[in-house]
Amino acid sequence: MDADALRVAVAGGCAIEVEDAAGRVRPASPWASLTVRRGDRLRLGRVDGALRCYLAVAGGLEVPAVLGSAATDLRGGWGGLGGRALRVGDVLRLSPTRPGGGDEVTLGPPSWWRPGASLRAVPGPQDDHFTTEALERLAAATWTVTPASDRTGLRLDGPELEHRAAAEIVSDGCVPGSVQVPGSRRPIVLGVDGGTTGGYPKIATVASADAGALGRLRPGATLRFELVDVHAAEALRRELEAWFAATGPVLARRRGGAPS
Repeated sequence: MDADALRVAVAGGCAIEVEDAAGRVRPASPWASLTVRRGDRLRLGRVDGALRCYLAVAGGLEVPAVLGSAATDLRGGWGGLGGRALRVGDVLRLSPTRPGGGDEVTLGPPSWWRPGASLRAVPGPQDDHFTTEALERLAAATWTVTPASDRTGLRLDGPELEHRAAAEIVSDGCVPGSVQVPGSRRPIVLGVDGGTTGGYPKIATVASADAGALGRLRPGATLRFELVDVHAAEALRRELEAWFAATGPVLARRRGGAPS
């Protein structure tokens, strides 16, 4: 990135430090804005207790939008910087309209930031393809994320979930958070790169408000499912959207500018 000064922030738990052009190193905190200047090096250490943390750049990056998004799809090879992962020596262009000025802002972990120990899920849409014991087992068990997991899906290890009949159905729609159970009788929770259709019955669907927590689970992590109804899941989503709607203007006032 090429700029005289840039405001950034890191969400999630990790060690952060900034080394200036003179070699002086100072620590920084997550969940707070931070201004780095030309010649500074920003280092992010090991992520604490999760798979990912997130680096935000004020104003965003200037990359071509694909389907209205600046994200990179590595499998498809589009978006971002040539549809590929970053390499040493890459230079990222910043948005020409970068907010600046005002005091630094500290947020702290928000109430919706869930480490992933418990995921709220709605039974179905094919929970009737499973025995009553299987649904009870889904909620009662502690599940472990296996190393055979990626952005397509989290494969979970735990007790078997028995089907009433065949382990396949006519392919139908899937969403991130769909909990499929194939012939292995162990659940696979689809992630953001998961297919849009699938031929395994879905015993439950993770509430969209917990999708972020789902994506931060790393191999070896454990989780439990808390079964809720559709109305509760919708209320959780509304609470999350209300938090974002209310927090943006508050942060803008604290730093003396407009929301970005």
